[in-house]
Amino acid sequence: METAARRRIWPLVLALPAFLGFYLFYRKYVPLVLPFQLALAPAVFACLLLTVIRLEWGILSFVFLVPLVNNLPYLFGIYEDIPHAPTALVLVLAFVLGWLVRLARGGEPAPRPSLPLLRPLGLFLTIVAASGLITLFRYADFFPIRADGIYEFLVNVKGVRAGGALMSTAFSWLNYWSGPLVFLIVFPRLRSPQFRRRVLLSLSIAASISLAFSLLQKYHSLSLGNTPFFIRFSQINATFKDANSLAAFLACFIPLALGLALTCRGAFRWFSLFLAAFSLFILPAAGSRSSLAALLFGLALLGLLMITTVKVRAKKKIIYAIVFLLALAIFLSLFFLLESKSTLAQRVSASVSRLSKDASLDGFFNKRIRFWRAAGAMVKDYPLTGVGLGAYIIEMPNQLQKMGFKFRQTDSTQNYLVQVAAELGLVGLLAVLWTIVGILKQLWRSWATCPPEKKFLLAGTLSGLAAFGINFGSNTYIGAFEIKSLLWLLLALALAVGGPYESPAPAKKRGRNIFLLGLAVVICFGGVHLWNSSHSLSIGRRTADLKLSQDFGLDKLEKTEAGFEFRWSGKSAGLAVKIDKPILVLPLLASHPDIRKNPVKVRVYLVKDFFKEKKLVDVITIRESRWETYRYDFSGEKGQDVILLLKVSRTWNPQKTLGAPDPRNLGVAIGRIDLAENLVFDPVEDQFFFLGNSQKGQESGVARRKNKDSQG
Repeated sequence: METAARRRIWPLVLALPAFLGFYLFYRKYVPLVLPFQLALAPAVFACLLLTVIRLEWGILSFVFLVPLVNNLPYLFGIYEDIPHAPTALVLVLAFVLGWLVRLARGGEPAPRPSLPLLRPLGLFLTIVAASGLITLFRYADFFPIRADGIYEFLVNVKGVRAGGALMSTAFSWLNYWSGPLVFLIVFPRLRSPQFRRRVLLSLSIAASISLAFSLLQKYHSLSLGNTPFFIRFSQINATFKDANSLAAFLACFIPLALGLALTCRGAFRWFSLFLAAFSLFILPAAGSRSSLAALLFGLALLGLLMITTVKVRAKKKIIYAIVFLLALAIFLSLFFLLESKSTLAQRVSASVSRLSKDASLDGFFNKRIRFWRAAGAMVKDYPLTGVGLGAYIIEMPNQLQKMGFKFRQTDSTQNYLVQVAAELGLVGLLAVLWTIVGILKQLWRSWATCPPEKKFLLAGTLSGLAAFGINFGSNTYIGAFEIKSLLWLLLALALAVGGPYESPAPAKKRGRNIFLLGLAVVICFGGVHLWNSSHSLSIGRRTADLKLSQDFGLDKLEKTEAGFEFRWSGKSAGLAVKIDKPILVLPLLASHPDIRKNPVKVRVYLVKDFFKEKKLVDVITIRESRWETYRYDFSGEKGQDVILLLKVSRTWNPQKTLGAPDPRNLGVAIGRIDLAENLVFDPVEDQFFFLGNSQKGQESGVARRKNKDSQG
């Protein structure tokens, strides 16, 4: 009794903060657009509720929904230029949350992982977690240890700010963890042949709906549920995140469907054959060249596995192999002849033509060499730990500028292993390679011990996994959570179909030694990455090296009728200032409609070396909606780069308050900061006149006396 109660404590401890985290995540990263929510929320919360009620129902709903929800934002005008969580990620989080609730209420036995591959996978995921946590702290300027808040500092030369970097790290963290969690939940249930059939049927029905939607895109409207980027290249995405994700799914689903057709009987067999043909028909419109190569590799492996499965003499197997290869060659010829005008055929022809003119490696790999060279430079600079989880896409513009390359676009490395090496260093790369070796060993064992009646299904599953492997050589699918989920679903299926998967637990002493060794690796990895993140990778060092101007929390530049320049702040704002003259002049305006009844307070801080030193300079009380200018003697800071941090007591929203077409939350308007050598006070005019580079348009160079209520 005590042991069972103890086993339920840790799921309960995880479930409570997980609920809070899911709520906060949903509020921050899921667009709260009513029509979009009416489509997404019922699907997400139905999956969560079904998982809580009965795990089998939750798994079936998840498998059915994960290929179908990914293009929902595009149907409501929410494209990739608007930062938001991929819908497949929201679905995965709801599914995992439902499972945690079941564990907490005792409706599900605690998992007892016995697969050998889970040991290296556990080490890799722990390294991912350590790197992610430290990288998050780095982009938050080590809040709350050093900074007093999370500010939108610039983190690269292309204007990406800390919020975008934090989002990249958080989503990369979830991308690495989501698939293994799906595997851990689904794998034990797939051992049941009856439930396995239901899961495959659920996936097949979802695939048929997605393919039917692709027909609407192909023959009715290419822009329906598609992104502007892929519309420009005439590539369809069906219900997936993008065209590449659709093509990757089709490349792995076709061998799986063929394996199902050879295994099942009755209507399901013909349905599977139909889906394989349907998928093959749609693939050219997706236009992914790497997925075509992945499909060919998967089909070749499927043919090889099927030939080895047939119980005939060796000579006949050779004949079967030759016939299969000829059939595949004839099929490809007919395929390209019939689809010569497809997007895929045109892209392949263009690649061949370009390669014949430019035999360089860069041309052959479609300009990916530059991405890989940037990744290689990151590994060279930080060999053990890389630049941090999710940080490649942030650091790539910085690295390319350092290498003297012209920056064109931001992207992942377009190769899974290269991405791991760049972000997690050689330690992470070795851990993921150890995991892959463990997976391959387990798949080989599954094939060797698989009953004959299941061989064709396992052959199709293994071929689908092989297609995934080829695709990951040309794409990382960092944002395609549906692809990662389907990959781990296929892996769970492959291991569940085969025969015994358990591994005897190591001796207690050996198991403890393995754990201690892994813990030592993670601690050393974390220590080195923490040192790098607080020194050469820190925001302060990057600012100095790349000469970034650290203004944040400010809207676009505006002008008054007199030509005076200003920018609106939010709740807080920072301005980078080089104190080359002793007197700093700060013009401010607060326009809150109720300012006379409820004055606005502005706290002014001087921040040095990115919050290693921070002091309060002034507390300003603004009671009138007019420009006021404040001056501060910073002669003691002369020659230093500082940040002038302003914190406003409250903001107001013109749209909500006045019905004006301005949805911003406005703090105060900040004029251009001026620096002067000296100020002269005129007691008659009760004004300061400052000498030296005066601000044109700012009341003819006059600096007003500060409000009587202001301090400092």
